Amino acid sequence: MPAKRVKPAKPTNKRDPSGIQSVEIALRVLQTLMRQNGATSLGDLSRATGLQPSKLHRYLVSLVRSGMAGKSVTTGLYDLGPAARQLGVAAFSRFDSFGIAQERVVELVNETGHDALLYIWSEHGATLIGQQTGVHPMPMMLRLGSTVPLRRSAVGHVFLAYLPETHTAPLVLEQRGDEIEAEDDKAVQQRLEQIRKDQYYWSSQTILPGGVVLAVPVFGTQQQLHSVLAIALPVRAATQQRKAVLIKKVVEIAAALTQELGGAESA
Repeated sequence: MPAKRVKPAKPTNKRDPSGIQSVEIALRVLQTLMRQNGATSLGDLSRATGLQPSKLHRYLVSLVRSGMAGKSVTTGLYDLGPAARQLGVAAFSRFDSFGIAQERVVELVNETGHDALLYIWSEHGATLIGQQTGVHPMPMMLRLGSTVPLRRSAVGHVFLAYLPETHTAPLVLEQRGDEIEAEDDKAVQQRLEQIRKDQYYWSSQTILPGGVVLAVPVFGTQQQLHSVLAIALPVRAATQQRKAVLIKKVVEIAAALTQELGGAESA
């Protein structure tokens, strides 16, 4: 008797054999609901997720049953459900944005070798809350809780570029008396426009003698400025070639932190 012919096995998904595809699709539907401005239709969700309406509907039925999604009995539109809102509240209550940012300060030192700084905006202005020394430390250390002048520092310029003028104007006025030379306001505004375009500021305008500072904005939810990440390095290390490498690296780390803080959608 001839031996039975064995059919070749169907190719398996090599990406992650331990994953559950249906769960990943359900999460994709939830993420799409999250990104909408409000309740949305089955057709709009189908176009946004790339799922056929019949297939998408089956997922929505399960999500509604679990409370992760909701469906209006009057409009038939879908939105996030009560369980999803409870999950969001629980996640937010456990979320330590500044703790996450501090981890990026350590990463900055590891990736660049230079002193790394983390500033937030407080009632006193641009305030240092995190600092790590690099392998090429600056001769002068800054004290945690100290502030920098807004128009005479790289970090201050980033805050000026992204915060409402109502927040910064009183401090700018107060600090004018400390400026050796009052700079033309038009020149400052042009510089702030360039910072918003580049999303970084590289400057020798620093309170650190013989130093250069690269400051990059970090955004939180609703694209509000969360903090400013910066590195400080000696002028002798600030070659044009090194400058390009550092800008790329620090901007990448700040962008990753922005994404972690909910300031940008995941790719």
